[in-house]
Amino acid sequence: MAFIVASVPYYVFAASAAFQAVDRSFERASLSLGRTPTRTFVSITLPLTFRGLSTGIAMAFARAIVAFGAVIVIAYYPSLPCADMACASRARSSTTTYRMEDCEA
Repeated sequence: MAFIVASVPYYVFAASAAFQAVDRSFERASLSLGRTPTRTFVSITLPLTFRGLSTGIAMAFARAIVAFGAVIVIAYYPSLPCADMACASRARSSTTTYRMEDCEA
């Protein structure tokens, strides 16, 4: 759920740009010909914004997958020793002076 929330701005920005790019004269013409606002939105506005909405979905999906990938790698391999943590545990457990050379692989 957090991935979706973090990705929403990507979709909102793309959708906002797509709706602002629609020429309002097409909508006004449709309304003047007797179409309802809902029918105008479905038949005029949505097809004109389809590319922008699709781009927003793709960007939001890509952002969510990237964030999910990082989390799943850490979650799947929780026993992998982190170099910094290994060095810190050695430094805490040793009674001698801590040196950087002790942590080199």
